[in-house]
This record gives sequence, structure tokens and C-alpha cells, in this order.
Amino acid sequence: MASTKPSDRSLVERWAAGDRDAGSEFARRHFATLWTYFRNKLSEAPEDLIQATLVQCQRYRGRLGEADDVRAYLLSIARSQLRDHYRRVRPREDLDAMSVRDLASTLDTKLHRRHVQDTVARALQSLTLAHQEILELHYWNDLSVAEIAAVLEVPVGTVKSRLIRAREALRAHLPETHAPDLDVSLRSARPTDA
Repeated sequence: MASTKPSDRSLVERWAAGDRDAGSEFARRHFATLWTYFRNKLSEAPEDLIQATLVQCQRYRGRLGEADDVRAYLLSIARSQLRDHYRRVRPREDLDAMSVRDLASTLDTKLHRRHVQDTVARALQSLTLAHQEILELHYWNDLSVAEIAAVLEVPVGTVKSRLIRAREALRAHLPETHAPDLDVSLRSARPTDA
């Protein structure tokens, strides 16, 4: 007696009822389709969007048509996930009028900025509180040397020498890729730029 494979609808229903094996089987069946759809539309690996697509399919399983419609239904969800993904990056842009390269370069820029922010934040946490404070006042709060002197209640010359020492201390805690242009790294690491 030949065993019959469960339908996609059956797998999704069982998955929704808590059967993780059914969810895994459904994902295995459709992973290649989703991978192919996302693969050339992203600068990063598409696993997160594939997972989000599968979860949406399970969540809205009532809309799932007959077996012939499963791929089309999944791809419509995938398309929606992709557009939501890019709308977070380019909220005011006409996505249909942009190339994937243009969209990906924006993502790469945001990922790079996040990496710089994390790297500089870790390095700042390694400094003394006095060094961290003076760098943040100057680079992140855009205070002039005179304004910092007023905040710290010290002479302008003291602020200048403390800024020099704080930059040197920070440079010692940063990887070579960020250390040469410390001013740019500090300004691009400003938390409000995230």
C-alpha cells in the first residue's frame, strides 16, 4: 500500500495546531520556491523573510486555497514581506521604480552605520567616564569647546586637552578600520542617526 503525502493545507492546519514536524515539512516543500523569489532581490541572505512568509501563511491559513494555489499564495505573501522590508528602508520611495541594487545599497549603508555605532559604543564604554562624556558632548550633542567648558565648569584650554586625550584613548580601543578617521566614526555613530 503506497503512502500518500499530506496536502499542504493539512500540513498548515497541523502546524497551526502545534505539530512542528508538519510545519517543518511544509517549509521543506516550499523553501526552494521562496529562496528563488528572494535570492536576487536582497543584499543579504533571505532566511528571515522566508521564515516571516511561512509564519504569515500559517497565521492566515484560512485564505489558503487548494493545492494548486499554494505556491501563488506563498509568493503573494513573499512579495508583501519584501515590500514591507524595503518600505522600512525607503518609506517615501516608489519601490517599483527602483532597482534592487539601489535598494540594497541603502540597506548596506544602514547595516554599515549600525556596525559603526555598535563598534564605537563598545569602545566608548571602555573609556573612563570623563573621556566618554567629553566625546559624546562634542560629537553627539554638537557642543562647541566653549559650551563644553561651561557644562564641565573648566577652562576652554582644559577642554581642548581633554578632547585630545579622549580621542587618543578611544583610538586605542577601536579597530584599525575606524581609527584613522575618528571624527567621521564618532559622528556616524551618533545614536540618533540609527
